[in-house]
Amino acid sequence: MDAHDFMAIVREYRNFVHLRKQRERGVVPDHDTVGMCWGPVLGVLNDLETSR
Repeated sequence: MDAHDFMAIVREYRNFVHLRKQRERGVVPDHDTVGMCWGPVLGVLNDLETSR
């Protein structure tokens, strides 16, 4: 559940970093930002694998 809750936040951030929004706001996520989001994605995938 914690990974699921975190992914809701990541989805909101994803919307923020949409290419058009990036241009509008001048935001460019770096490697570290992407790395912070990858762990929860793996957590959700692990949860899905376990529940299958």
